[in-house]
Amino acid sequence: MNKRSIITTILTIIILLLLSLIFYHVSNKKVSTNIDIDYPVFKNNKDVIIKRYLKDVNTKNITNIKYEIGKSNDYTTVLFKFYNKDNLENVETLIFNKNKRISLQELFDIDKLKAVIETKKNTENKEEIDYSKINILFNDKSTTFYIRENEKLKNLEIVNNELTEAAKISLNLDESYHKEHTIQKEAKLVAFTFDDGPSKYTLDIANILEEYNASATFFEVGYNIKAHPEITKELSERGFEIANHTTDHSKLTKLTEVKYLSKINDNNALFKELTGKDMPYLRPPYGSYNDKIKAKAGVPIVTWSLDTRDWESRNKDKVIEMVMNNIKEGDIILFHDLYESTRDAVKELMPLLKEQGYQAVSVGELFKSKGITLEAGTSYRYAR
Repeated sequence: MNKRSIITTILTIIILLLLSLIFYHVSNKKVSTNIDIDYPVFKNNKDVIIKRYLKDVNTKNITNIKYEIGKSNDYTTVLFKFYNKDNLENVETLIFNKNKRISLQELFDIDKLKAVIETKKNTENKEEIDYSKINILFNDKSTTFYIRENEKLKNLEIVNNELTEAAKISLNLDESYHKEHTIQKEAKLVAFTFDDGPSKYTLDIANILEEYNASATFFEVGYNIKAHPEITKELSERGFEIANHTTDHSKLTKLTEVKYLSKINDNNALFKELTGKDMPYLRPPYGSYNDKIKAKAGVPIVTWSLDTRDWESRNKDKVIEMVMNNIKEGDIILFHDLYESTRDAVKELMPLLKEQGYQAVSVGELFKSKGITLEAGTSYRYAR
């Protein structure tokens, strides 16, 4: 064999080896080199796991990959989003506890998680979903769940406070979160109303009501709104109904028209300046009004059908007895959120009423449930 033949043979072998290596590399690499891949760099063991994941991931019909990162205490979620041009085709989450990759089952009790998600989905779709394979992204105080239904990718954001029973870990919670209030379908509704506040007991009462999926209407007086504007504002932001009890609790029937209208309208203006809302009803102090006041007030007048006389007894047990012995569906019940005894009575009344099928709601909710529209120039003391 001459020198030229040897060189030709060697070059041929080299070319064949190079072609073999190229073929092997391309056939075993699932992440195509023409895909635009964006991925995070942590400078720890997460990087190794992420690169290994991206090497093996299926990228058929995918043109680019993007990501989002979420954290909750020691836990990190890296959500990869797979696009075909501008269309989001799929998502997959890598979940880390510090630098160790973990599964969704290590974060949540899947059965409990399913129960939470099912109440939030608001869909009639009966397709069976594999909840162990849903993808998630932690946000500041919530978690977004990515679910595939009928081949469509959907996302559902749930505040972490609503996931505490399903979670096996400690999640970032929103301290300002309060439970959503819902009307129970079969419940016997009564309106709880609290006069003369706000006071140092008002938010305690609100918290108790929320704990039992209850609500109320607070008829606030102007001098206490001025004393505790932050309480009035918080009540309003939390969705409680706040109505008018005048600026200073004067007996309106003893005043001229100019004076009683001033006490009504000035209180509404004070409330509106704080919250941006109008007070929807008037409760005249002492329940004292006449036809002229009713006609001039500009809003419905709401009194009561059951007086707990908590202002008189200042006794928790007597308040409870008054309610439990006299309550009827559709009642508007009068309390005062000025007294510790009233707060304590409400706390004990909630489970007692629940056992008997009652639910405490606001005035507006009570009348809406009966299909009754409250009208200005009219007075109401119950909804039956």
